[in-house]
Amino acid sequence: MTRAYLQLPRKTLGFTIMELMIVVAIIGLLAGIAVPGYNEYVRKGKRSEGKSALLAAASRLERFYTANSCYPSNTANCGSVSAMAGLTTATGIQAYSGDDPGKASYDISVTFNAQDFIITARPRLPFRDPVCGNLTLSNAGRKWTQSNGSTDDTTVPSGCW
Repeated sequence: MTRAYLQLPRKTLGFTIMELMIVVAIIGLLAGIAVPGYNEYVRKGKRSEGKSALLAAASRLERFYTANSCYPSNTANCGSVSAMAGLTTATGIQAYSGDDPGKASYDISVTFNAQDFIITARPRLPFRDPVCGNLTLSNAGRKWTQSNGSTDDTTVPSGCW
């Protein structure tokens, strides 16, 4: 009589290549969905930083206007504030967004005369905002973007302002 031996299966160690490929495919799929959403989330945060800087600068210019009956300009009645450095001294406007000039996402520039101003926030490299581009605010409260960098867009893309 022959005895049949009961053979137990070998203990497997590790994963098969097929199992690893399925895991890699799932991770790639999740990353493909998550990364663009995360990038847009970061862009919106930086855009908020730029808008905040514009509104703070407009507030300081309006405060200057209230005290002097004109915006900073080269007219004799309003003092001589022609450069951004002078404007910073006279009104407290920063030439960058955020608290640290080394980490700022936008550069702030002001074009003004005695009765009008236009403040523009330009994305500072390496940050780019292909949807909104430059954010601009006027003394009349007009808000617009310059997504191509050369002409004003009459319609503001959703989420820019």
